[in-house]
Amino acid sequence: MPSKLEQTLQMPGGRANLRVAGTPKADHATLELAITKPDPTGTTRYLNPSKPHDPWSTATHWLKPSPAGNGGDLVFELDGDVTVHLLPYAPYELLLRDGGGMRHVDRFTGIALRGASTASTPIAAPAKPAPPPPPPAPVEEPPPLIAEPVVPPPPPEPKSRWPLWAALAVVVLLLAGGAGWYFFLRDDSSSAAAPAAETPVTLDEARRVLTTDPVPADALARAQAHAAKGELQGAFLLYRYAAEKGDMTASMALAAMYDPATYNAQTSPLPAANPAEAARWYEPAAQAGQAEAQYRLGMLLKSGATADTDGPEKGVAWLRKAADQGYAPAQEEFKK
Repeated sequence: MPSKLEQTLQMPGGRANLRVAGTPKADHATLELAITKPDPTGTTRYLNPSKPHDPWSTATHWLKPSPAGNGGDLVFELDGDVTVHLLPYAPYELLLRDGGGMRHVDRFTGIALRGASTASTPIAAPAKPAPPPPPPAPVEEPPPLIAEPVVPPPPPEPKSRWPLWAALAVVVLLLAGGAGWYFFLRDDSSSAAAPAAETPVTLDEARRVLTTDPVPADALARAQAHAAKGELQGAFLLYRYAAEKGDMTASMALAAMYDPATYNAQTSPLPAANPAEAARWYEPAAQAGQAEAQYRLGMLLKSGATADTDGPEKGVAWLRKAADQGYAPAQEEFKK
């Protein structure tokens, strides 16, 4: 089994454990770890988190992470300084050594981490020089005094022949008519409520939602929105969160991303199908009585794709449960 990155909901954002499988006993006091990746030219580059602006170089660099445990596997704690440079689903190689002569080489794959992955010691940007003060505003000279021409008073207006009450009545009618035409002809489009801003569908938004500890139904709805927009990494994180909280629909969607029968690079962010993980996430829905989950789990186990030696027999049993519920695809399997 290859080594792997792990992150639980209780871990701070950006922090993860690197579980190294099948390693010999090591001297923790002298144990060192190196992480490498090939570049497009085939040159091996080593991760050096002390150089955040150029972290991958050809110079060998050894890390001294804190071992988190050493039962059957050796586990290291990696903080944000390291994980910020590990891309989701990208392949990496790890090297181990200690002062006693132990050497170990293995591979692992990056994962989409929950929460922001930022270096713990950000580098401050250089201070910008203060802008020069603006030049003083020019003082305007007052204009020269010019004698105003004498304007003769206007001639007296002729007296109106309309009585005062008639003029007032005309004014009232005009005002009332104008108001009526205004309300009749006005454009109501300005009073319509502005549409609400659309929630962004990005991996960072999915990570932000998970920090709020949403209810499973909300996480499922967000995951479906991400999947509909083709943002598969965020959809995967939200589906996994909702499935871990017991949402059967999310569990089925997550399993389909792993299932070799449904795996597609256009609908799954994973680098390859994983039958064991697909069976793991189908099983809760199958145990809950969902006929489609029983059928898909049955077909997966029956194919012998998992490492379970009793898989084919268990698969037939699950297919029988789905067929007994009237699920047509399962019933067709028993007609062959």
